[in-house]
Amino acid sequence: MLNSKLIGLIKLLSIDEIATIERLIPAIANRDNPELLQLFRIITKAITNNQKELTKEYLHKQLFGSKKFREQKISNMMTELLHNIEDCLGFMQLLKDKQLKKIFILKELREKNADKHFESLAHESITRVNDAGPKTGKQFYFSYANYMEFDMYSIQKGDRKKDESLQMASDNLELYFIAEKLRLTCEMLNRKNIIGADYDIGLSQILIELLKTVGNKYLLEPIINIYYRIFLTIMDGDNPEHYKELFRLLEKNGPQLSRADAHQLYEYAQNYCIKKVNTGNINYIAEIFNLYQQQLDSGTLLDEGKLSEFDYKNIVAVGLRLGKFNWTHDFIEYYKNYIASSLKENAYTYNLASYYYHVQNYKPAIRLLQDVEFTDVFYHLGAKLLLFKMYYETEQTEPFYSLIDTFKIYLYRNKGISLYQRKSYLNLLRFTKKTFDLKINPPASKKFTERIIALQRQIETNQNIVSLMWLNERVEELKN
Repeated sequence: MLNSKLIGLIKLLSIDEIATIERLIPAIANRDNPELLQLFRIITKAITNNQKELTKEYLHKQLFGSKKFREQKISNMMTELLHNIEDCLGFMQLLKDKQLKKIFILKELREKNADKHFESLAHESITRVNDAGPKTGKQFYFSYANYMEFDMYSIQKGDRKKDESLQMASDNLELYFIAEKLRLTCEMLNRKNIIGADYDIGLSQILIELLKTVGNKYLLEPIINIYYRIFLTIMDGDNPEHYKELFRLLEKNGPQLSRADAHQLYEYAQNYCIKKVNTGNINYIAEIFNLYQQQLDSGTLLDEGKLSEFDYKNIVAVGLRLGKFNWTHDFIEYYKNYIASSLKENAYTYNLASYYYHVQNYKPAIRLLQDVEFTDVFYHLGAKLLLFKMYYETEQTEPFYSLIDTFKIYLYRNKGISLYQRKSYLNLLRFTKKTFDLKINPPASKKFTERIIALQRQIETNQNIVSLMWLNERVEELKN
């Protein structure tokens, strides 16, 4: 098949997009050229039919029959069609963004002197943005653009003295810059912590100092205050007051934000809590639970009515770790219906088995994990890990040793497991086997103590171990 940007782009189009572009091309093309639409239909049909022989010669013949092949002509048509499709995609994207679309409509109405229509739509547009709850950076921008159109309209009418649109445009431009600069700064700092990326945060530090000194009027805007608090939790994480204020702001304003905006803000708060837990402050496990509870109550955790399998698992893990067993069981049963159907069985089975494991009801947990063939690497590893722990704790010797062998084979054969992951699981298997050997076949008293101490030292020098806390607890149990 012909390899070109045009063919590559058309391959990415959905059926609905193809139908829309067919309707738009005649209107959006720079000149009346019905052959462009015909060319588009020929190419889409060939792609739909998986036609391998799609060449310029083929396209030329389909368009012009037996006329002499002119490569430059068909190349020019393909280039023009590509630009037309790009224009169509841009127009289709504009139609999706209702607020941006209104800015362009206002511009057209103003230039056509459609005064009544302009004033009505401008007031409606501004009112809608202002009534939408806490503004985001994007909404500050739309307010700015609306007021700028109002200001240019007042200049056209020679009435600039009475109109305050210029001041409102300036105020909203300031708020847009502050909100977006803070958002981008927080994301840069977050990526720096996670992947070690190096960013220059530019004016951000000056902006923060401004907010600390004369920023009261800006901090009255919830989104600016939230990102300001997120910045402080990242840069001054030892002060718990920053997180407390962030939690309060999310609780108050989160339900009024869009799901996407709220989800991103809650992720920052959760990352702060996870970092605290990882440094030994286990009190923040309860804070992670509270953040999830807020999102469940407000519905912001659901994306088009669906709950992410990862949020499902994380909430279960946090609930179980806090000992909220009844609550967690109810959550597993109720929210299984919110998991995408293709992921539901794996997610539900694994999390229910995890619940049974934590309440030490091992028989149903083992049965669940043995009866389901987990297709996802993530769940497969988790299921084997749970079985491994239960065989250890119930002293099922033969299944325990057998699982070590099958677990190792899976770790080595599966290409979806990183080297770091593989090493962390292999270390767990190795050290847990040594612990189990001591548990079921303890040597004489003095040697027993020496071997436990030696084992603990080995574990301390190999911190890349999955479920390290669980392993340390099992070793400590041997001392008693």
